[in-house]
Amino acid sequence: MVGCLTKSLLRCVAVNCGSLQSPNKGTVLFKSTIFGSTATYTCDDGYFLVGVSTRTCQLNGEWSGTTPTCTAEKVGCPPLPHIQNGIVTILGNTVGSVSKYSCNKGFQLEGNIKRTCQKNGLWSMSEPFCRKSELYKT
Repeated sequence: MVGCLTKSLLRCVAVNCGSLQSPNKGTVLFKSTIFGSTATYTCDDGYFLVGVSTRTCQLNGEWSGTTPTCTAEKVGCPPLPHIQNGIVTILGNTVGSVSKYSCNKGFQLEGNIKRTCQKNGLWSMSEPFCRKSELYKT
């Protein structure tokens, strides 16, 4: 698709919207800046996009919409439930935070000792549990 700035049959100048700047803590990717081209915005890990993720070069020579921003504000992971016969130590609920599991005396942990809050707002891995240790069975 080609847009022209002039209507002359002898000369057609392609509409060019010009380059775009990446948002702070983010990136903008585009292959071209002429009419019909699209630009896609993403944010660095741990940051969330506020605004539109895609802009299009319009016939008037301007990009659609406005430049989005990247913010560190994010929804954290939900609280983790207590485990029977054990303890959950939660060291925060923001992306990258870690929770650690341990069992009471006489019980053994089955599963992962650590879980991490992921950027999708969910804890990694499945919840472990504590089972009676073979050494303490009577």
